[in-house]
Amino acid sequence: GLGIFFAYFVALPRIIKFLLGFSTKELEPAISLNNYVSFILKFVLPFGFVFQLPVVVFLLVYTGIIHPSHLAQKRRYAILAIFVFAAVITPTPDVFSQLTLAIPLLILYEFSILVATLASFIQKTKHVHGR
Repeated sequence: GLGIFFAYFVALPRIIKFLLGFSTKELEPAISLNNYVSFILKFVLPFGFVFQLPVVVFLLVYTGIIHPSHLAQKRRYAILAIFVFAAVITPTPDVFSQLTLAIPLLILYEFSILVATLASFIQKTKHVHGR
């Protein structure tokens, strides 16, 4: 989906350029096909999963498991959790890779609050009309 597209065409070229920027005359990158494919999969797949956050939040709110106000109230904890998650899930230990995942995830979290509000409205409307 959109997460894989974003990761492969937007984030990955920047990460590879950043990582290859460490090469010098004495230190040349020797990337095997196996390592390259493994790196790409470890980088792209998490983006595919985390970009599903608005869908998951919609379902959780629509089923009544969480409320949109809860998401807004717990924003500070969510920000911390996002950065910890990004640090753990990215395949390299550099901050640039972490930020490349954390920033879109922060935006998705904020978008998810809007989606949650919409889901809550739809749920209330459904109950009012008896459907």
